[in-house]
Amino acid sequence: MFSTLLADGTSTLLIVITLKNSAGNPVPAWKIFWQTFGASNQLLAALALIAVTIWLFNTAKNWKAWLVSFI
Repeated sequence: MFSTLLADGTSTLLIVITLKNSAGNPVPAWKIFWQTFGASNQLLAALALIAVTIWLFNTAKNWKAWLVSFI
């Protein structure tokens, strides 16, 4: 019950709270965190792709197909 309230409460606060950006304009808090989440998600995907390519290269499997996808 507590974890549900914590997760739902955090989400609700991010929707309700308004912060100011660097120009001083009001911005919903979720927009600021969403940009950070999007960037970290892309970095994590790139690291996973590099790790799989290195693993395929070390095991002498078809690594060229993976190599092309992150170039």
